[in-house]
Amino acid sequence: METVYFIVDESGAKGFASNTESELGELGIAAGYFVRERLLSRVRDDFKTILAEAAGGHKGKSHVVDFT
Repeated sequence: METVYFIVDESGAKGFASNTESELGELGIAAGYFVRERLLSRVRDDFKTILAEAAGGHKGKSHVVDFT
């Protein structure tokens, strides 16, 4: 059986899941993708290259709106 990784990130109005809602019904979203183990190193290297090109020297955590 092949090992597959599920790489996921979530974002929500609450910040952390342990925080209480500011308004009733607040929710977050999650996005992810599956990567076969044999491709994991290649995918990691590809993302490092993309981030280096897109970040333009920025260090630290980036947010998608930083790239618009």
